[in-house]
Amino acid sequence: MSSMILKQTEEWLAQHRPEIIQCPYQPGNLLITKDSCRKRRVKAKKENYADIMKGDVLDYIHKSGLLLCRDCRLALNQYSNGNKVIPYPRNEYGSMARAARA
Repeated sequence: MSSMILKQTEEWLAQHRPEIIQCPYQPGNLLITKDSCRKRRVKAKKENYADIMKGDVLDYIHKSGLLLCRDCRLALNQYSNGNKVIPYPRNEYGSMARAARA
């Protein structure tokens, strides 16, 4: 079962590689699509951070993760046309991949 899930995950990543970036600001080498990156930034702009400790632990973790996205310029600088790119290593999926950046 787990080998089937791993195979499906690898196939999906191979098909969507041009749209996937490695977020330098999130822990654990988060792989995220460019569109999801933009959505996180928009959501982060709408969040209220006045009392980040209000609520439970999961709410704090969620808000603190989004707080990193609020002022991130990576989401603004991503273009699919590939004019300017910054390389970054991806150990499991090839020696180098590219993230679009303006």
